[in-house]
Amino acid sequence: STTWASPSGVRRFSNRGLSRAAITAARLGFDLQMQRVLFPWYLNGTLTGVTGRTISPTEKVKTLPLFGTKKGQSAYLPAGKILPEPLFVVEGEIDALKIFDAGFPNVMALGFGSGFTPVQKSLVLNFGVTQVVAFTDHDQTGFTLGARIAAELAGLLPVLHYNYADFSLRPDEKLDPGAIDQAKLQEICTRLTQQKFRLAAIKY
Repeated sequence: STTWASPSGVRRFSNRGLSRAAITAARLGFDLQMQRVLFPWYLNGTLTGVTGRTISPTEKVKTLPLFGTKKGQSAYLPAGKILPEPLFVVEGEIDALKIFDAGFPNVMALGFGSGFTPVQKSLVLNFGVTQVVAFTDHDQTGFTLGARIAAELAGLLPVLHYNYADFSLRPDEKLDPGAIDQAKLQEICTRLTQQKFRLAAIKY
């Protein structure tokens, strides 16, 4: 059975530093049988898909598309819409929720780290987005994805692929937006949305 905004789901995400208000606003649910937190994918009031993230530490597949959801044909938007202002593009649903909870509702999760599909590119271009911050994970997949987003939008929108060098990382340290402390994330996002980026013209 599926419950929405269940205590189990709330506790699971409170451990990730997310507020109850953000969990409720994003309409998260919890499937008792699968033991997965459910992320509804909405776009302007229309449900376009659902993904489920396991709470089991032994489950190998962390996030699954459910009910026939095709991730590349939409995007996860905690606010349920794209606004005509700077847009953060991240890999996973938790990354998006953390940025949403930090006070930046204009955030899109691609749902995976392997691609930026033509449909997702169209969503970025068709809703008046003013600039894009590719806030991908600090690993090889994230570097590749950020470069692809910048290349796909080259000449069309100002794009910044966020550089984790500002964190003074250890060589073996891996970071992603979902793992950053909320106060630090607010600071980073505020600074990034106040910048004016050059049109992406880098060739990869």
